[in-house]
Amino acid sequence: MTHDAETHELLRGIWNEMKALGKNLGGRIDALKGEIVAMRLELKGTNDRIDNVLLGEHRAEHVELRDRVTRLERHVGLEPG
Repeated sequence: MTHDAETHELLRGIWNEMKALGKNLGGRIDALKGEIVAMRLELKGTNDRIDNVLLGEHRAEHVELRDRVTRLERHVGLEPG
């Protein structure tokens, strides 16, 4: 084998290894993107549940505050909106 042929074969082997690594890396990146999407959905669901719990825990305070604001609006001549 000549020097050029050896270099060519060596470069071909390196190229094939790089392609294989690229495919593997691309697959891993796609898998990670899928995991990130799933995690975002899970976090959104968790945040929604936390919001619902907090709203439920503080519903009485919200109602009382709304009533107070309505009374103040009436007192100063504003229509509650």
